[in-house]
Amino acid sequence: MIETGLRKINGRLFYVQKLREDTYVLEEVDEIVHSEQSKYQRIDVVKERHYGLCLYLDGSMQITEGDEHIYHEAFVHPAMIAHPSPENVLIIGGGDGGVLREVLKHPSVKKATLVEIDERVIEVVKKFMPLVPQGAFSDPRAEIIIEDGFKYIEKPSKVFDIAYIDLTDAPDSPIYGEEFIKKLKKALRDESIAIFQTFGLVEHLGSQIKVINRLSKYFKYVGIYGVFVPSFMDLWIFTYASDTIDLKEVDIDTVRQRTSSRKIETKFYSPETHRMLFINAEYSKVADRLRKL
Repeated sequence: MIETGLRKINGRLFYVQKLREDTYVLEEVDEIVHSEQSKYQRIDVVKERHYGLCLYLDGSMQITEGDEHIYHEAFVHPAMIAHPSPENVLIIGGGDGGVLREVLKHPSVKKATLVEIDERVIEVVKKFMPLVPQGAFSDPRAEIIIEDGFKYIEKPSKVFDIAYIDLTDAPDSPIYGEEFIKKLKKALRDESIAIFQTFGLVEHLGSQIKVINRLSKYFKYVGIYGVFVPSFMDLWIFTYASDTIDLKEVDIDTVRQRTSSRKIETKFYSPETHRMLFINAEYSKVADRLRKL
């Protein structure tokens, strides 16, 4: 077995990341900015040549300053735009603050609740990668709760318009199980949307269909969309669930009108890329067939 994490190879420093049983990625590291073992996980911030500052948790790349906007904008805005007026938003995970930053761009938002189990992730990002949250943690509409998301979801009832599940790469986590999904639905208002980040097609081939099948038991509309994230070297998939809104059926004129009226400023997301995200999802069907060969 190849050891992951920071490793010296032929006198040069690399970050070794395991994508799956037979696939590893090596990124050369210019500088170790910060490294610690928190109560929950190994937290590393390193500087790399192509993507700048990068955050790794337990040996798995989470974000890079170079392209985190692609992941976060693609994750957040399709649901926010699909909803006519999202006011209360839940984020479980997302300790880097990128999802929170994008949610708060929507003027209808009155409160965004971020539930993160590891306070050190938030503190490390605020200190070493402040360009990611861009002050979102200090926004008066933001509520930061340090708690296990599985436990937190038992408390609220019909509170949230949109929920984002932005955990690290652990498809077997209870967060993706039916017990959590049932509790999550109770926390959502009737006209609501839940969005799960459901991993890369290469890194977790086949995990998406498991989540889709579970969500389909409890929600009328369940679907996926995806975006290629260069630093992940993978097509990243997001799974949505709702009883009232089918994201892929939101017409492009509505996307244009709401993006414009809300004055949403983005680097990647636009009405044109909105459509592309759902076209990308077709590749996951091909990948699922390959998995069965």
